[in-house]
Amino acid sequence: MRCLIILVVQMFLLYGCKSPEKQQLCLKDYIIKVKETPEYNSVRSAAKDTVSNWISRDVKFFGHLDTDAMWKIDSAVFFNEDRSKALLLLLEIDKKSEVVFDYVKVLAAEYKEGNWQIYSQGFPTIGFDRSLNPATSVRRQYTYKQLSEISREELINGGYFDWRSCSINYDYVNDWFKEPLAEYHQEFLKRRSEN
Repeated sequence: MRCLIILVVQMFLLYGCKSPEKQQLCLKDYIIKVKETPEYNSVRSAAKDTVSNWISRDVKFFGHLDTDAMWKIDSAVFFNEDRSKALLLLLEIDKKSEVVFDYVKVLAAEYKEGNWQIYSQGFPTIGFDRSLNPATSVRRQYTYKQLSEISREELINGGYFDWRSCSINYDYVNDWFKEPLAEYHQEFLKRRSEN
């Protein structure tokens, strides 16, 4: 009996527990699957169009992206189960070499009344200190790939996958939408456009 228990525990540790690297691979497999869905392309397109609109309106925290930074929407989309809500990553690399940080802004998307609504208010921005860039010994810009991998890991560790597994915890996305995001976001846009 003791041998059976040891064998079960070993099997669980060997096959049931996923390392962060394995979870990244699971996420890549997941992205390949969702790329084939209409929701994937429409939410990424809506996010890109919305950020471009905020840039053209010179909304604070976004207006500078047109002149001072390079940006893109990451290919990872973290959907809830019915794909009506999602988290996306806005990758931002500053063009100036003397700048200390590059950033990733988490955006939320909600499918309402036939359109994707994109929100930024109340969602974290992750700063990446260039002096800590593991790819170089001198302060150098991060690459989109680096920003993507590190910030994806943040969402994985935050709870998108169940602990040490490749099972998606869809409530992780839904929990971000418990606040009245649309109202917060309209207030944010109004305040930022007036200043």
